[in-house]
Amino acid sequence: MLKSLKYTILLIIAFSSGSEGKLFAQNWENLGNGINITARELYTDTATNRLYAVGIFTFADDTLDVGGVAYWDGIKWNGLDSGNTECPSCNPIHTITTFQSDIYLGGEFFSFHNVPNTQSIVRFNGSNWESIGNANGKVTRFYEYNNQLLALGNFDTIGGVYAQGLALYDGVNWSIFDTATFITSQSDIVGPAVIYNGELYVGGNFDYANGVEEIAKFNGTQWVSVGGGILGNAWVNKMLVYQNELYVAGFFHKSAGNAGNGIMKWDGTNWSDLNNGLALAFGGQIFDMKVHNGELIVQGGIALADGIPTQNLAKWDGTKWCNFRNSFDGTAVDIEIYNNELIVACQDSMDLEPVKYIAKWIGGNQSDSCGVVGIEAIDLEKGMVIYPNPNNGSFTIELDHLEDAAIKVYNIAGQLILQKSLLQHITKIDLTVYRKGVYFVKIESNEKTMVRKIVYQ
Repeated sequence: MLKSLKYTILLIIAFSSGSEGKLFAQNWENLGNGINITARELYTDTATNRLYAVGIFTFADDTLDVGGVAYWDGIKWNGLDSGNTECPSCNPIHTITTFQSDIYLGGEFFSFHNVPNTQSIVRFNGSNWESIGNANGKVTRFYEYNNQLLALGNFDTIGGVYAQGLALYDGVNWSIFDTATFITSQSDIVGPAVIYNGELYVGGNFDYANGVEEIAKFNGTQWVSVGGGILGNAWVNKMLVYQNELYVAGFFHKSAGNAGNGIMKWDGTNWSDLNNGLALAFGGQIFDMKVHNGELIVQGGIALADGIPTQNLAKWDGTKWCNFRNSFDGTAVDIEIYNNELIVACQDSMDLEPVKYIAKWIGGNQSDSCGVVGIEAIDLEKGMVIYPNPNNGSFTIELDHLEDAAIKVYNIAGQLILQKSLLQHITKIDLTVYRKGVYFVKIESNEKTMVRKIVYQ
């Protein structure tokens, strides 16, 4: 007989409308009075202790005209010489970094702040915006590589240099990285970059050659495949090194032959999933990842993590997934760590509470549910029965093993609405006081986790 068996059963019942409450919104607060449109990217400059936001927003703190770029100094929002004065809403800024004490912006703007020769890339020297040459396509990411600034995007010339999606800048001159041809159409793009085991990796949406699909590694002389690439209609949004492995996130699926949905890891030889991985919302993808207090915060169109309900944010500690205790009504688009605090660029509401597009976590412990550690879920049909399913809000759970078993019921936003110990082999659950739809019921122990779906109609 299994001992101390605590199953985790998730019962899901899709809401027909509305919400069961506005729990957990007190865990977040606006950064000042926020910004007026979602930021495309957040960036912390540790040298000046500033949190930068860039995008197509025009105002910060309600009335400060910032032209798509602003920084938070810990007390208030500030602008950089009014930012882009040439229609920031139709000339988006995609990325920001600092290099040699100057600020660099990349995007798809035709010009910036009325300064000539600033198409898609511009530098702020502390006093003024200035040209470092045009790029004839989007500049989407920056990365410091061998004491030079690596610019990535879907351009094929930058600063007058023929450069196929990635080029190096030493503070004065542009140079080609190598002769690789990543950009063969307008849809091709080179995005994130990272050093792993001493080698440069780049990701994006491209099909180079010899199995180099959506991710490539430079071995010192040429670009080579990384485990056969990312398969299917896919692209890479983010890469970072965590616990000595390379984590890759974006839009890809197991059904196409990949190891994971939206996120997987590379150990230098093989791809693998993160336990049982993620279940993504329809059309969902992972936009960003950051390490905070030793854990990997993952953000995107997430529905389940290791079978645990979570909406758009989840945590991974290297062995198990945990949910976030509340959710965003819309998908968050970027996350950043500033003064050891978690900052999220999001939509304009969370749990039906207004949020001004950028919020800070103030709620203490971030999770209330976690998946199992390296143990696969037991077959739900063995030792446990739920009936009827679908149902009218009342259903029965029959469970063979009762040792330390307890049940928790969550709504679709991951909010706990009911919990009780299971003292009998047959337990009746009544959810008729709640709306019809999707709920998650968790029966948990120290050893096992199980997930099940039911429909209340």
